[in-house]
Amino acid sequence: MGRMRERWEILETRDALVNRWINIKAEKVRLPDGTIVDDYYVNHIRPIVHVIARTPEGLLVLTRQYKHGMRDWVLEFPAGTAEDGEDVLEAAVRELREETGYQAPRLEKIAGLAASPTTVCGTRHVYFGGNAEKIAEPTPDVTEMIELELYSPAELREMALNGGIVDTSTIACVFLALNRLGELG
Repeated sequence: MGRMRERWEILETRDALVNRWINIKAEKVRLPDGTIVDDYYVNHIRPIVHVIARTPEGLLVLTRQYKHGMRDWVLEFPAGTAEDGEDVLEAAVRELREETGYQAPRLEKIAGLAASPTTVCGTRHVYFGGNAEKIAEPTPDVTEMIELELYSPAELREMALNGGIVDTSTIACVFLALNRLGELG
């Protein structure tokens, strides 16, 4: 039981695959029991932001986007990565506007989530903004195919529970939103 909370020691790190989207490192690590593991691959990602935006009418703003990894369209809250040197709050404001054309008067951080803790080094920052209004048309990136969709909290709860939402971070955001809105019970 003494080793329960010990961390692995990183002995060496080398780039395995680095491009615009991926920064995979091959790490040589020593486990708490002394075992050496070569080539443990970890993706060091930029900070990710998720934005839960609520309209004055009480609807939540989501996007349905084609996700090539799944080979399908996926419903999710507006999300993206912070650019180099960009503050995560600035990234949240930018992503909400780019993907949806909406803007909230104020965004507050409500959670920090592990992206995928076994193989990813990075955090998902979840923001909430009320009174979000559409101020412009979306300006998605070239790889983004986006449809805008609005749902009530009750509709999202049902979709998260019955398989209508398949993205795990979006499911987490649904329940964070319900909690923030006092509708978790």
